[in-house]
Formats: sequence, structure tokens, C-alpha cells
Amino acid sequence: NSKKEAAALIDLVENNYRGYIKIYGERSSSKFYALKYGTSTNFTEPKLVKRIAEIYPDEKIYFWGLKLGERYFENWTNRIPLSDIVRQSNDVIIQGNLDNLTPENLREIETRNNVKLMKIFQGSKEAVYLITE
Repeated sequence: NSKKEAAALIDLVENNYRGYIKIYGERSSSKFYALKYGTSTNFTEPKLVKRIAEIYPDEKIYFWGLKLGERYFENWTNRIPLSDIVRQSNDVIIQGNLDNLTPENLREIETRNNVKLMKIFQGSKEAVYLITE
């Protein structure tokens, strides 16, 4: 069931939110999250991360809470304020595992960044929220 849910979520995001800025949270079922996670170790050469950033330009792909307990936003190579991300577009979504997109963490994102999160999908493992100002 988890694999079916993940496939449905990937289809939903790719088909219904094409062109949106996407923020992938920890353990989200996204190939971009998998790449970011794989390059977030100290064993990855900086030139590899730079090459991935060139292949997938960071203006549409961001990450949140990559390391458990560290709740910041980043692109492929640097931390970036959420305000800089949402300033680019009104079409921004965040996708992630429910263990990390907890009510407490969602409230913190809203409060700290003066945004609202509107749930557009919730499965048994993951959720997707639209971010609005």
C-alpha cells in the first residue's frame, strides 16, 4: 500500500502542480529528495552537488528539514529563507513525511514565516500543502 500511495502522490504532484515551486521535506517520495539526501553526506564531492544543481536548477526545487531536528529551508547547496522562496511565486507546495510535517512543525513554519499552509493531500505516510502568504 505504501508503494501505491507514493506512486499516486508522485503522479498528483507531477500532473496537478506542474510549474509550482516544490519543497521536499525529509523522507518525501521524490527523486529530488533522494538525490539531495544522497549528496548531503560529508562523503560527496562538492563538484557532484554542483553538477546536480546544474541539471536540476534550484529555482523550482527546495528542501526542508533534511536532517532530523534541523528545520531549515535550502536549495541544492545553501540554506535559504522561506520568504525568498515564496517571493518567487504564489504557486509553492511542500511535500513530506507525516513524521516531520507534524502539527507542531506546520505551526512553526506558519508562525515563523508568516504564511498559511493548506492541506491538498494526506495519505498514511505523506502529505502535501499549498503555501500561501
